[in-house]
Amino acid sequence: MIIVAISHRNRQQRRAMARVLEKQVARATGAQVRAHFIALSDYLRDADPAALKLLGLADHVDHALLGYVTDQAHGGEKVDLVGYRNVTPQFERAQAEMLAQIARGRGTDPIEHYVISWGENEHPTPEQVAEAVALLLRVLNVEEHQAIYAAHRNTQHYHVHVAVNRVHPETGTVVAAGDGWQLNAAGQAAALIEHRQGWAAEKGAQYRVDADGVRHIDSGRLVRLADGSATGVHPPDRRTLDKPVDKRLSRGARGYEGRTGRMSFERIAMTIAAPIIARVRSWEELHQEMGKEGLGYARYGTNGAWITMGERAISASIAARGAALTQLVQADRLGAFRPGRPEQIITRMPRYLPRQERRPGYEAARAAHAGAVAAAREQLGAQRAQARVMIIAWRKSFAAQINASDWRGRRDQLNAARQLFGMHFAAIERELMAATEPAVAALDAAARFPSYDAWCAGASAPSIPQALGLAVPMVVASSGDHAAAGVPVAGYAWHRDDGACFYRRINQLEPAFTDHGPTLTIHTLRRADVVAALKLAQRKWGTVELIAGSDAFLRMAIEIADEEKITLTGELAPRIRQEIALDAAGSTPRAQPVPTPTIEADPASVSAVSLPAATVSQSPSPAPTPLDEMRGENPAVDAWLDEWRRDPKAMAKLRPLAAKAFADPKARNLLNQWVAEGLQAAMRLRQHAGDHARMLAAQAQAPGRGLQLR
Repeated sequence: MIIVAISHRNRQQRRAMARVLEKQVARATGAQVRAHFIALSDYLRDADPAALKLLGLADHVDHALLGYVTDQAHGGEKVDLVGYRNVTPQFERAQAEMLAQIARGRGTDPIEHYVISWGENEHPTPEQVAEAVALLLRVLNVEEHQAIYAAHRNTQHYHVHVAVNRVHPETGTVVAAGDGWQLNAAGQAAALIEHRQGWAAEKGAQYRVDADGVRHIDSGRLVRLADGSATGVHPPDRRTLDKPVDKRLSRGARGYEGRTGRMSFERIAMTIAAPIIARVRSWEELHQEMGKEGLGYARYGTNGAWITMGERAISASIAARGAALTQLVQADRLGAFRPGRPEQIITRMPRYLPRQERRPGYEAARAAHAGAVAAAREQLGAQRAQARVMIIAWRKSFAAQINASDWRGRRDQLNAARQLFGMHFAAIERELMAATEPAVAALDAAARFPSYDAWCAGASAPSIPQALGLAVPMVVASSGDHAAAGVPVAGYAWHRDDGACFYRRINQLEPAFTDHGPTLTIHTLRRADVVAALKLAQRKWGTVELIAGSDAFLRMAIEIADEEKITLTGELAPRIRQEIALDAAGSTPRAQPVPTPTIEADPASVSAVSLPAATVSQSPSPAPTPLDEMRGENPAVDAWLDEWRRDPKAMAKLRPLAAKAFADPKARNLLNQWVAEGLQAAMRLRQHAGDHARMLAAQAQAPGRGLQLR
């Protein structure tokens, strides 16, 4: 026995022809749908070969079946019987009822045409014909729909034509026969009919029936129970289900796995949720089994369903072809849908891919390292800010001294002094920023954490230089001589450049300190350099005022000043002395220890903090919340998230921010990963970006009218 879906073949042929002609398949008009049904139903009743021309089937190369169905060489077909399902059993009345129902399925041709053909010398009874049609419609999930069928004989093969209306009699919706896989359903129905009625199976059949039900011959999968109800398990499909899971994953899911080492939600749905859905026999069992794996099955809308995992949610059809709610309900295996309870879902740690089991330790090490780098950056930034505040304060004090002088009649000299003064302090600020560039570069290099594979092979995290030990310049000054005199200093060579004198140690290329005239900057932590610079300042100005510097610099300067009998002035020196005294008394424990500078220590040898992989706990960390998981990966996404948390309804701000994020290729790649993971915030961001693009397109097509004069 064979069952052929004639209408399905027609659609395939039209699409193939349209591709050849590079045209789109035109939608059927209401008149065309009515004409098609009338011609088909008339053919079923009359078996007139002329009707085949109206159907566009006669002598068609893709309809070899019709050659022996019509059997023109032996006088054509003769109608043996006509039957009806869910319509009045009178032809003209049934035809009218089906036409009225067809009109509800606007824009589509809802009529399906099937042929059930028995083998040679097989002659079923009318009861067997009715049973065969009923089984076919049940397997196709259209047993409640209108249908007319007719058995034709006087040919080599006894066969039945079946015309089914896919418009549901109650809802008026156009359903997909066989849940969209009617060729599989037709083969399964043929196996059931053969088994029940005792007919011989066709050669090359894909299905067989045993005590359990219908099985796919090649794979052994049980696809239907003995009563014809679906099990939710489908035969292999070389285009989709036969492919390895890695091939079935979306690009976003593959990108997520490559970036995190975790199993994507799509993989979890395909490998964990799908087998559960296939084997359970009740909704309660489904929710319990899914809940043990940290998963949920929830309805959305009228007929849709999500598979959930925490705050993630993806379509149930991603897990398997039979996991959609409509298919599970129609299969009658689980009964009417019953929602699960939240307490059935057990929270689980993230799942990792094979050979990625050390990912939790790696992520913990990388997070700890990133935190240490961020703390060092913050500390360095605080030092820079503190130094700049002190320099600005001293600059204001120096400006007040200039303005307090009598400049009457010397306006040009006043302007020149102010210009020179401004240029000098601008150079001091630039030097302060330039002196911290090596520290910034060192932190940038330290932030490059090794890859997962390298980390597993034994690579440790880069060393993080302690920010307090980095070469931030100390600035000293006086209100005395403003010129850079270029005084010789033992052990140092100097040269003048752009009004400043640069001092460097003999056989050293980098300057140790610089005399700018009214200020002097010290560039290193070497004790000898600080001693030489302070002695130069004492010789030049008589007294030395500390203006700015890191904690280590300032403490070293106080200690050297006491030893070398150097007079310190200004507000900063007494405050540092007070802090040193409090520390010595133990009354003020410091939040962070200050590294003690080593005599003649090279800046490259400053103590550093490293985080080797072996020192980090390997315990898995809980999965971050979706918003936290999205944060920190891309600045444009972070900006949208901040605004979204602030006001989810501020579309005037959210949509442009989303469009900006979506325009960034890196951000768009991350969004594709998060959307594949079912993160609702990522879906909303993408929606906002699309809304913004549509709004701009509408504005471009319909510009504003502007002012209208009446």
